[in-house]
Amino acid sequence: MRDRPTPGITALKRDPPRLAALRREVEETTLSNAEIAKRFGLARGSLHRLAAERGWQRPEGAPVASQRTRPAGPRLARTIDDGEAVTARLLRVVDRQIGTIDRRLRGKGTMIDEKDARLLVHLAKTLQTIMALGRDGGAGTKEPADRGEPDADLARRIALWAEGREEA
Repeated sequence: MRDRPTPGITALKRDPPRLAALRREVEETTLSNAEIAKRFGLARGSLHRLAAERGWQRPEGAPVASQRTRPAGPRLARTIDDGEAVTARLLRVVDRQIGTIDRRLRGKGTMIDEKDARLLVHLAKTLQTIMALGRDGGAGTKEPADRGEPDADLARRIALWAEGREEA
């Protein structure tokens, strides 16, 4: 995401005749947004944002910008009854992440960093929730209000484990 407009939009906003010409193209022609953007040296997204910001409307018969669609593939869940499929996918993700961290830590002198420790804490919580859901339908999965101390303790224990110094 950009914090500032593209140079093309900034320059265009400072050039009233060119901005007016762009507005005419958007509101009075049936050219596609991609074609209009190309003519004015803009990115399609920049043109779209500018038109929305200014309230410009496309004329009847102009092509409608394509809607972004979700990537093809299975959805996480369609209904609440898909819990087993969701659980299986979550377990595969947890396993893959732990394997990635484990492979990285096999190198000589490699230490676990804070990011990995935090990730492992979250994965442990996810596993705990998954196991509770499978065991008792989710009873007892509510977390205490203050998680800071238990999280810090778990992160410390994971760091010790990663360094090969398991706690007694």
